Amino acid sequence: MIDAGIEAAGFAADVMDPASVAAAFDRVKERFGQVDVLEYSPAPHNPAPGLSNPTPVEAGHVSIQPQIDHYLYGGLAATEQVLPGMIERGSATISCTTGGSSMDPMAGPAEFTATAIGSSAHARSLLRP
Repeated sequence: MIDAGIEAAGFAADVMDPASVAAAFDRVKERFGQVDVLEYSPAPHNPAPGLSNPTPVEAGHVSIQPQIDHYLYGGLAATEQVLPGMIERGSATISCTTGGSSMDPMAGPAEFTATAIGSSAHARSLLRP
């Protein structure tokens, strides 16, 4: 492995728990300072309570709430931690993808496309005045 002079570290958080996300970002900021780039790409965790891919007939408030918590609210919790500083500096790079699509956009079923597109659209909407 070539030493590129890049320091990296991992900071675990439960994306379905906004307090856990905030605590992880506190540790990130303590170690590295300001966050210049946020790439939100939650991987399904085990166990992921209720996280499933319901069919259109099965989709309802109860069945999709875990998806909303995981992909949307987790992304919002992460974005809330970095966006104020990015706005203050006048520079923001935020990308929201899903775990699988961040590695290979064609890896999952076609139904997952909407989740990946929606995740990225969410990040863009936060940055528009």
